[in-house]
Formats: sequence, structure tokens, C-alpha cells
Amino acid sequence: MSAKPSRTALVAWVNDILQLNVAKVDDLGTGAVYCQLIDSIYGDLPMSRVKFGSKSALDVEQNYKVLQQAFTKHRINRNIDTAKLMKCRLQDNLDFAHWLYSYWHETPRIPDYDPVLRRASSANNSLRSSASSLKLRNSMTDLSRQNSRVDSVMSSRRDLSRKSMSNLSNSPSTSSPYQPKVTPSLPSRPPSSGLVADLQNQIRDLEADNEAISASVDVLIEERELYYNKLLDIESLVNEHLNAIYSTEGHNAGMSLSTDPLVILLRRVQEILFSSPEGFQPQVRPEDEPF
Repeated sequence: MSAKPSRTALVAWVNDILQLNVAKVDDLGTGAVYCQLIDSIYGDLPMSRVKFGSKSALDVEQNYKVLQQAFTKHRINRNIDTAKLMKCRLQDNLDFAHWLYSYWHETPRIPDYDPVLRRASSANNSLRSSASSLKLRNSMTDLSRQNSRVDSVMSSRRDLSRKSMSNLSNSPSTSSPYQPKVTPSLPSRPPSSGLVADLQNQIRDLEADNEAISASVDVLIEERELYYNKLLDIESLVNEHLNAIYSTEGHNAGMSLSTDPLVILLRRVQEILFSSPEGFQPQVRPEDEPF
């Protein structure tokens, strides 16, 4: 399609296709809408990794990683200038959105695409609690319930004992020999100290386990940030070289990108960077919300 839609028409098209409420072209810069537009064509993007509505730079970069992975998988020869698009400036996103508009209309699409259902699997679920924290919380809850039941039983028995003693004190001093003797019921013994000690020991063990796991998580987070930053540097270097190749006069004149050894190498590096094991589902954060 040669005719480019206006900004208003472009936003209306996005909202109609994806059933969203995007206000302006600048909002597309987070990359989430671009990801779902490609998903509406092929239906195979990992939407659980797409962050809708997030303003975090890391989340936006994650969206563009998913988009780049889809481009590499389906051999879409279009460079994604993440550094410019994620700044949410009008002109950069308008150019990319116009290209995506044309690509969407020129490419066969899967039938009966449900954008709302696909978006339901995006990264908007709550974080799962760690196993140790959950175990500790359940143990504390069980202990609280046991203490409540013990207190209730003891309170009932004390009330019964007071009532029995009161009846006994109000009865006549002389009683018929045929009248049965009333014996007040005594409160039962409190729970054994051994049970309480065992529960307290379990709580202390769980708290120690939780502290050890928290310390391990802190170390893992530091290592993750270290290697993640290294990967970002590699990705930036690859993108710089690809941008330089795409902008050279020889390629603009029609040189084939598919046979260029350097392009092949850089594409392979991108495939490694954006590949993930089958069935891999990254953790998501509860603050992400759709538009």
C-alpha cells in the first residue's frame, strides 16, 4: 500500500486491530504495540514477555528484544533503531509505524486473531512468592490458628468452671442424702510445653532458611545485572554495525544483505542474544498494566 495514513488514522487503525486505547503515535515507543501488531500477523510471539504500559527503560528494552527476536525468526529485513524509538519521539515512531502499517497489509495473517485473549497472557501476573517464604507464612498461620483454638477452649472451660462453682456456692448447706453431689469441672491442662517448643524451633529454622535464601538471591541479582549489562553492550555494538551497513551507499543501491558475510555474522549474534529455551517463561511484575 503506497498511501500513508495520517497520524489520527494510524492511531485509529492500531486501536481497531488490537482493541486498545492508544492516544497518540508517541505512545507506541514503548514497543509493546509493535510486538502485538507482529503477533497479529504470525501469532507466535511470546506475549508473556511483553510489558504493556510500563515506563521502565529495562521493560521497554525487553519489548524491543522480543520484537527483534520476531524479526530475526521471520527474516524481516528491517532495522529496529531501539535507541531512537524508545525515546517516544513522534517522527521516529511515525516512520516505523508507517512501515509496519504497510507490512501488516502486505503480509498474509493468521485468521481469527483475538488481541484481548493474546494480551491476557502478557506480563501482568503477580510475582510468585518463594517456596521458603510461603512455607514460613503457612507455618505461622497454622500456629496462630492452633493458639486461637487453645485460647477458645481454655476460655470455655474457665467459664464453665466459674458457673459450676457459683451454682455450688448458692446451693443449700444441707442437702438431701438422695440429692446427687455436684462436682465442679476443672479446666484441662494447657498444651504441653514440648509442642510449643517444637513449633518455635520450626519457626526459627524457617526464618534462618529464609535469610539464607534472601542472601543467595541478592548475589544472583548482582550477577544477573553484571551479565545483563554485558549483553546490552554486545547488542548495542551489533546494532551500530548493522545501522552502518544499512546506511551505506552500496546497500541503498541494491546490494543483497543476505549474502554479506558481516551481516550474516551479526544476524547470527542477534539470534543467539534473543533466543530462549522452549517453554521458557520469565518472571513478571505486578505493576505492569495494559493501556
